[in-house]
Amino acid sequence: MHLYSASAKLFTEDVLLNRIAEKLKTSFSDQMGRRVSPNEMNAWRNSLQSFAHVLSHFQLTNVGIVLEMQLPLTSKRLDCLLTGFDETGLPSAVVIEFKQWENAEASAIDDCVVAYAGQAHRDLLHPSQ
Repeated sequence: MHLYSASAKLFTEDVLLNRIAEKLKTSFSDQMGRRVSPNEMNAWRNSLQSFAHVLSHFQLTNVGIVLEMQLPLTSKRLDCLLTGFDETGLPSAVVIEFKQWENAEASAIDDCVVAYAGQAHRDLLHPSQ
Protein backbone atom coordinates (compact mmCIF):
# COMPACT_ATOMS: atom_id res chain seq x y z
CA MET A 1 0.00 0.00 0.00
CA HIS A 2 1.11 3.56 -0.68
CA LEU A 3 -0.54 6.97 -0.65
CA TYR A 4 0.82 8.39 -3.90
CA SER A 5 2.77 7.38 -6.98
CA ALA A 6 3.64 9.39 -10.06
CA SER A 7 6.39 10.44 -12.41
CA ALA A 8 8.74 13.15 -11.16
CA LYS A 9 7.14 15.54 -13.65
CA LEU A 10 3.61 14.98 -12.31
CA PHE A 11 4.86 15.04 -8.72
CA THR A 12 6.58 18.39 -9.26
CA GLU A 13 3.42 19.76 -10.88
CA ASP A 14 1.30 18.55 -7.93
CA VAL A 15 3.69 20.29 -5.53
CA LEU A 16 3.86 23.54 -7.52
CA LEU A 17 0.06 23.68 -7.74
CA ASN A 18 -0.22 23.05 -3.95
CA ARG A 19 -2.27 19.89 -4.35
CA ILE A 20 0.18 17.23 -3.13
CA ALA A 21 -0.78 17.39 0.56
CA GLU A 22 -4.48 17.20 -0.30
CA LYS A 23 -3.90 14.18 -2.52
CA LEU A 24 -2.00 12.47 0.30
CA LYS A 25 -4.69 13.44 2.82
CA THR A 26 -7.48 12.01 0.66
CA SER A 27 -5.57 8.80 0.00
CA PHE A 28 -4.70 8.44 3.70
CA SER A 29 -8.34 8.88 4.75
CA ASP A 30 -9.56 6.45 2.08
CA GLN A 31 -7.01 3.75 2.92
CA MET A 32 -6.62 4.16 6.68
CA GLY A 33 -10.11 5.27 7.60
CA ARG A 34 -8.91 8.12 9.78
CA ARG A 35 -7.89 11.76 9.53
CA VAL A 36 -4.43 13.16 8.97
CA SER A 37 -3.04 15.40 11.72
CA PRO A 38 -2.32 19.05 10.92
CA ASN A 39 1.35 18.41 11.82
CA GLU A 40 1.63 15.64 9.23
CA MET A 41 -0.02 17.84 6.59
CA ASN A 42 2.52 20.61 7.33
CA ALA A 43 5.40 18.13 7.23
CA TRP A 44 4.23 16.86 3.83
CA ARG A 45 3.94 20.39 2.44
CA ASN A 46 7.36 21.47 3.71
CA SER A 47 9.33 18.32 2.88
CA LEU A 48 7.77 17.70 -0.50
CA GLN A 49 8.18 21.28 -1.63
CA SER A 50 11.90 21.08 -0.83
CA PHE A 51 12.18 17.69 -2.51
CA ALA A 52 10.44 18.92 -5.68
CA HIS A 53 12.96 21.77 -5.78
CA VAL A 54 15.84 19.28 -5.61
CA LEU A 55 14.35 17.15 -8.40
CA SER A 56 13.91 20.21 -10.59
CA HIS A 57 17.37 21.58 -9.83
CA PHE A 58 19.08 18.33 -10.81
CA GLN A 59 16.66 17.73 -13.70
CA LEU A 60 15.62 14.32 -12.38
CA THR A 61 12.62 13.96 -14.65
CA ASN A 62 12.96 10.34 -15.72
CA VAL A 63 12.21 8.81 -12.31
CA GLY A 64 9.16 7.51 -10.50
CA ILE A 65 8.09 8.55 -7.03
CA VAL A 66 6.13 6.59 -4.43
CA LEU A 67 5.14 8.43 -1.25
CA GLU A 68 4.20 6.99 2.13
CA MET A 69 4.68 3.34 1.20
CA GLN A 70 3.75 0.87 3.91
CA LEU A 71 6.42 -1.73 4.51
CA PRO A 72 5.16 -5.31 4.20
CA LEU A 73 4.13 -7.06 7.41
CA THR A 74 4.56 -3.89 9.51
CA SER A 75 2.69 -0.70 10.29
CA LYS A 76 5.77 1.36 9.32
CA ARG A 77 5.86 3.60 6.25
CA LEU A 78 8.78 4.95 4.30
CA ASP A 79 8.49 8.57 3.22
CA CYS A 80 9.62 8.29 -0.38
CA LEU A 81 10.82 5.66 -2.82
CA LEU A 82 12.55 7.07 -5.88
CA THR A 83 12.72 4.59 -8.78
CA GLY A 84 14.51 4.60 -12.11
CA PHE A 85 17.45 3.12 -13.93
CA ASP A 86 21.16 3.41 -13.15
CA GLU A 87 23.84 4.39 -15.65
CA THR A 88 24.03 0.79 -16.94
CA GLY A 89 20.27 0.56 -17.49
CA LEU A 90 19.52 -1.66 -14.49
CA PRO A 91 16.43 -0.90 -12.37
CA SER A 92 17.33 1.04 -9.25
CA ALA A 93 15.58 2.48 -6.20
CA VAL A 94 16.49 4.86 -3.39
CA VAL A 95 14.63 5.22 -0.09
CA ILE A 96 14.38 8.79 1.18
CA GLU A 97 13.31 9.66 4.71
CA PHE A 98 12.31 13.28 5.22
CA LYS A 99 12.97 14.97 8.56
CA GLN A 100 11.98 18.40 9.78
CA TRP A 101 15.26 18.77 11.65
CA GLU A 102 17.35 21.88 11.08
CA ASN A 103 20.48 19.92 11.95
CA ALA A 104 21.66 16.70 13.57
CA GLU A 105 24.80 15.73 15.43
CA ALA A 106 26.52 12.49 16.34
CA SER A 107 25.11 10.66 19.34
CA ALA A 108 26.87 8.56 21.95
CA ILE A 109 24.23 5.90 21.23
CA ASP A 110 24.78 3.54 18.29
CA ASP A 111 22.43 4.10 15.32
CA CYS A 112 21.19 7.40 16.77
CA VAL A 113 21.65 11.11 16.14
CA VAL A 114 21.00 14.09 18.39
CA ALA A 115 18.38 16.40 16.91
CA TYR A 116 16.04 19.09 18.19
CA ALA A 117 12.57 17.53 18.41
CA GLY A 118 9.71 18.01 20.82
CA GLN A 119 11.23 21.27 22.09
CA ALA A 120 14.47 19.62 23.26
CA HIS A 121 17.63 18.02 21.92
CA ARG A 122 17.04 14.27 21.91
CA ASP A 123 18.74 11.05 20.87
CA LEU A 124 16.69 9.81 17.92
CA LEU A 125 17.05 6.73 15.80
CA HIS A 126 18.95 7.58 12.61
CA PRO A 127 16.55 7.64 9.63
CA SER A 128 18.52 4.88 7.84
CA GLN A 129 17.82 2.55 10.73
